[in-house]
Amino acid sequence: MRLARRAWFVAALAAAAALGYFMLFRSPEAEALATLDRMARVLSSPPAGEAAAARRARLEHELEALCAEDIAVEIDGSTRLRGRSALVDLASDSVAAGENVGIELSSPELRVDGSTASARGDGVLVRKRGMGVERDARRYRVLFRRGQGRWVATSVEIARATHEEPEARP
Repeated sequence: MRLARRAWFVAALAAAAALGYFMLFRSPEAEALATLDRMARVLSSPPAGEAAAARRARLEHELEALCAEDIAVEIDGSTRLRGRSALVDLASDSVAAGENVGIELSSPELRVDGSTASARGDGVLVRKRGMGVERDARRYRVLFRRGQGRWVATSVEIARATHEEPEARP
Protein backbone atom coordinates (compact mmCIF):
# COMPACT_ATOMS: atom_id res chain seq x y z
CA MET A 1 0.00 0.00 0.00
CA ARG A 2 2.75 2.37 0.97
CA LEU A 3 4.68 1.54 -2.21
CA ALA A 4 1.60 2.27 -4.33
CA ARG A 5 1.24 5.69 -2.71
CA ARG A 6 4.86 6.49 -3.43
CA ALA A 7 4.47 5.38 -7.04
CA TRP A 8 1.42 7.64 -7.47
CA PHE A 9 3.24 10.50 -5.79
CA VAL A 10 6.29 10.09 -8.03
CA ALA A 11 4.07 9.85 -11.14
CA ALA A 12 2.13 12.98 -10.14
CA LEU A 13 5.37 14.85 -9.42
CA ALA A 14 6.82 13.85 -12.82
CA ALA A 15 3.63 14.92 -14.60
CA ALA A 16 3.62 18.28 -12.83
CA ALA A 17 7.29 18.82 -13.69
CA ALA A 18 6.68 17.98 -17.37
CA LEU A 19 3.67 20.29 -17.53
CA GLY A 20 5.63 23.11 -15.91
CA TYR A 21 8.53 22.60 -18.29
CA PHE A 22 6.30 22.76 -21.38
CA MET A 23 4.40 25.79 -20.10
CA LEU A 24 7.50 27.74 -19.06
CA PHE A 25 9.97 26.72 -21.74
CA ARG A 26 7.87 26.37 -24.88
CA SER A 27 9.68 27.72 -27.91
CA PRO A 28 8.52 30.96 -29.59
CA GLU A 29 7.82 28.94 -32.73
CA ALA A 30 5.54 26.54 -30.85
CA GLU A 31 3.72 29.47 -29.21
CA ALA A 32 3.16 31.24 -32.55
CA LEU A 33 1.90 28.02 -34.16
CA ALA A 34 -0.43 27.44 -31.21
CA THR A 35 -1.85 30.96 -31.70
CA LEU A 36 -2.40 30.26 -35.41
CA ASP A 37 -4.11 26.94 -34.65
CA ARG A 38 -6.33 28.54 -32.00
CA MET A 39 -7.35 31.30 -34.45
CA ALA A 40 -8.43 28.65 -36.98
CA ARG A 41 -10.46 26.82 -34.32
CA VAL A 42 -12.09 30.03 -33.05
CA LEU A 43 -13.07 31.14 -36.56
CA SER A 44 -14.44 27.69 -37.46
CA SER A 45 -18.06 26.74 -36.91
CA PRO A 46 -19.89 27.72 -33.81
CA PRO A 47 -20.81 25.05 -31.30
CA ALA A 48 -24.11 23.34 -32.11
CA GLY A 49 -27.04 25.46 -31.10
CA GLU A 50 -25.03 28.64 -30.52
CA ALA A 51 -27.18 31.72 -31.17
CA ALA A 52 -25.85 34.53 -33.38
CA ALA A 53 -25.47 36.95 -30.45
CA ALA A 54 -23.65 34.34 -28.38
CA ARG A 55 -21.33 33.56 -31.32
CA ARG A 56 -20.51 37.24 -31.70
CA ALA A 57 -19.77 37.62 -27.96
CA ARG A 58 -17.59 34.48 -28.00
CA LEU A 59 -15.66 35.69 -31.06
CA GLU A 60 -15.08 39.12 -29.50
CA HIS A 61 -13.80 37.54 -26.29
CA GLU A 62 -11.56 34.90 -27.88
CA LEU A 63 -10.15 37.07 -30.67
CA GLU A 64 -9.20 39.74 -28.13
CA ALA A 65 -6.43 37.42 -26.91
CA LEU A 66 -5.37 36.37 -30.43
CA CYS A 67 -5.51 39.50 -32.60
CA ALA A 68 -4.22 43.04 -32.36
CA GLU A 69 -6.90 45.72 -32.04
CA ASP A 70 -5.86 47.18 -35.41
CA ILE A 71 -5.41 43.86 -37.28
CA ALA A 72 -5.41 44.21 -41.07
CA VAL A 73 -7.24 41.55 -43.09
CA GLU A 74 -6.98 41.25 -46.87
CA ILE A 75 -8.98 38.68 -48.84
CA ASP A 76 -8.27 38.00 -52.52
CA GLY A 77 -6.46 41.32 -52.87
CA SER A 78 -9.69 43.29 -52.91
CA THR A 79 -11.54 42.94 -49.61
CA ARG A 80 -9.64 44.89 -46.98
CA LEU A 81 -10.72 45.09 -43.38
CA ARG A 82 -9.10 46.96 -40.52
CA GLY A 83 -9.65 46.21 -36.85
CA ARG A 84 -10.68 43.29 -34.69
CA SER A 85 -14.33 44.35 -34.73
CA ALA A 86 -14.38 44.11 -38.55
CA LEU A 87 -12.98 40.58 -38.31
CA VAL A 88 -15.65 39.69 -35.74
CA ASP A 89 -18.32 41.10 -38.10
CA LEU A 90 -17.00 39.03 -40.99
CA ALA A 91 -16.78 35.82 -38.95
CA SER A 92 -20.21 36.37 -37.36
CA ASP A 93 -22.00 37.13 -40.60
CA SER A 94 -20.33 34.50 -42.77
CA VAL A 95 -21.93 31.48 -41.11
CA ALA A 96 -25.48 30.93 -42.32
CA ALA A 97 -28.07 29.09 -40.27
CA GLY A 98 -27.57 25.34 -40.44
CA GLU A 99 -24.09 25.68 -41.91
CA ASN A 100 -20.86 24.30 -40.52
CA VAL A 101 -17.62 25.99 -41.47
CA GLY A 102 -14.20 24.58 -40.77
CA ILE A 103 -10.72 25.92 -41.41
CA GLU A 104 -8.08 23.30 -42.06
CA LEU A 105 -4.46 24.48 -42.14
CA SER A 106 -1.67 22.41 -43.60
CA SER A 107 1.83 22.54 -42.14
CA PRO A 108 2.65 26.24 -42.13
CA GLU A 109 6.07 27.64 -42.85
CA LEU A 110 6.95 29.75 -39.83
CA ARG A 111 9.68 32.33 -39.40
CA VAL A 112 10.39 33.98 -36.07
CA ASP A 113 12.59 37.06 -35.84
CA GLY A 114 12.76 38.30 -32.27
CA SER A 115 9.39 39.83 -31.45
CA THR A 116 7.84 39.29 -34.89
CA ALA A 117 6.83 36.15 -36.75
CA SER A 118 5.22 35.21 -40.04
CA ALA A 119 3.37 32.05 -40.99
CA ARG A 120 2.40 31.08 -44.50
CA GLY A 121 0.88 28.00 -45.95
CA ASP A 122 -2.14 26.38 -47.52
CA GLY A 123 -5.54 26.11 -45.97
CA VAL A 124 -8.97 24.86 -46.89
CA LEU A 125 -12.28 26.45 -45.97
CA VAL A 126 -14.83 23.64 -45.67
CA ARG A 127 -18.52 24.54 -45.72
CA LYS A 128 -21.08 21.86 -44.89
CA ARG A 129 -24.77 22.53 -45.38
CA GLY A 130 -27.14 19.62 -45.22
CA MET A 131 -25.57 16.83 -47.28
CA GLY A 132 -23.45 19.18 -49.42
CA VAL A 133 -19.79 19.98 -48.82
CA GLU A 134 -17.80 22.77 -50.48
CA ARG A 135 -14.01 22.97 -50.22
CA ASP A 136 -12.24 26.24 -51.03
CA ALA A 137 -8.43 26.00 -51.14
CA ARG A 138 -6.55 29.15 -50.14
CA ARG A 139 -3.03 30.43 -49.47
CA TYR A 140 -2.58 32.41 -46.30
CA ARG A 141 0.00 34.60 -44.63
CA VAL A 142 -0.30 35.74 -41.03
CA LEU A 143 2.02 38.23 -39.34
CA PHE A 144 2.42 38.21 -35.56
CA ARG A 145 4.06 40.38 -32.96
CA ARG A 146 4.94 39.39 -29.45
CA GLY A 147 3.79 41.55 -26.60
CA GLN A 148 2.91 40.98 -22.96
CA GLY A 149 4.20 37.41 -23.14
CA ARG A 150 2.03 36.24 -26.03
CA TRP A 151 1.80 36.32 -29.82
CA VAL A 152 -0.99 38.32 -31.47
CA ALA A 153 -1.88 38.42 -35.15
CA THR A 154 -1.38 41.85 -36.73
CA SER A 155 -2.10 41.02 -40.36
CA VAL A 156 -3.86 38.26 -42.29
CA GLU A 157 -3.72 37.85 -46.07
CA ILE A 158 -5.84 35.22 -47.77
CA ALA A 159 -5.68 34.50 -51.51
CA ARG A 160 -7.08 31.87 -53.80
CA ALA A 161 -4.72 28.95 -54.15
CA THR A 162 -2.88 28.87 -57.44
CA HIS A 163 -2.01 25.60 -59.04
CA GLU A 164 1.01 25.95 -61.25
CA GLU A 165 1.00 23.98 -64.46
CA PRO A 166 3.87 21.54 -64.78
CA GLU A 167 6.66 22.72 -67.03
CA ALA A 168 6.39 21.31 -70.56
CA ARG A 169 9.41 19.28 -71.60
CA PRO A 170 10.39 18.59 -75.22
